[in-house]
Amino acid sequence: MKAYQQSKSSSQSETTSVPYLSERLNPTSTIDESLSPQAFIEAYKHKAKRLISRAVEKLTRLQGEGREYHDAWNLTSVELVKASQAHCLVYVVETFHERMSFATDENVMKVLTQLFQLFVCYQISESAADFIEDGYVNSKQLDIVRAAVLRLLADIRPNAIALTDAFDFTDRLLGSVLGRYDGNVYENLFKWASASPLNKTDVHESIKHIKPNIQAKL
Repeated sequence: MKAYQQSKSSSQSETTSVPYLSERLNPTSTIDESLSPQAFIEAYKHKAKRLISRAVEKLTRLQGEGREYHDAWNLTSVELVKASQAHCLVYVVETFHERMSFATDENVMKVLTQLFQLFVCYQISESAADFIEDGYVNSKQLDIVRAAVLRLLADIRPNAIALTDAFDFTDRLLGSVLGRYDGNVYENLFKWASASPLNKTDVHESIKHIKPNIQAKL
């Protein structure tokens, strides 16, 4: 919030701790079929900048109406959380893209690029309103992003087990046996299903509560 206010001051805009707040971004998105990383990075910056601006404006308005600062802050909590999440995504997207350049193997770079594209496209498709409500992203671009998600899921699928293993996600975190070190994925998926409480009996015990109602209707 302080950085945003600094960015509005010409004397301090160069020293703000959040550089993108002072950047001149394109008024509309440049996302197209090429899935250019810079287009997505700028899209996330635009979203964060707008949501931060909205939070600042609401906080300022509430104070102008006579609210104490802490009350105005609490009443702006929803906007502040959304702004914080948007800011974190800018960092994640920029850092993800930057660290990809460390890859020296062509195949590794290909998979990392697919992961990057899937991440940025998926996040936009899941929070489309934040990108389209001010006209920054249009419906055609949103269609491109959604189509890219489905295509990238298919592209990544052959490497899904290896990737989850490479990132060292635990089975508990995944809620799945996907990525097991021994590679026995399907055998263990069957074991997990067999061990499910729902499969301990042929008919679940909840039937004793449902059956009288069913019979009464018959």
